[in-house]
Amino acid sequence: DDLKGIFGDAPTAVREAKRQFDNAMGVMLTELKDCSKDCDDDGDDDNDDDSYHLIPSFGFSAADILFVHCCNWAQQIGWLEKKSMETP
Repeated sequence: DDLKGIFGDAPTAVREAKRQFDNAMGVMLTELKDCSKDCDDDGDDDNDDDSYHLIPSFGFSAADILFVHCCNWAQQIGWLEKKSMETP
């Protein structure tokens, strides 16, 4: 909506961008879930903190920062639902 006055209305482009975002987010979430199971090397059931990084062998990195930034942006424009971190 912010750039509508400059570039005009582009619903087709927005729909395609949202579709691509959803696809990418699905892949990222699958990879993070798979890695959180596979990367917990100590044998207990408490996933180690490193297993939740995008590059588990490296730990916290710029990739994690960029991913969180993209998630925050997606929340701001209504593409990603904000969920509580509390467990039911």
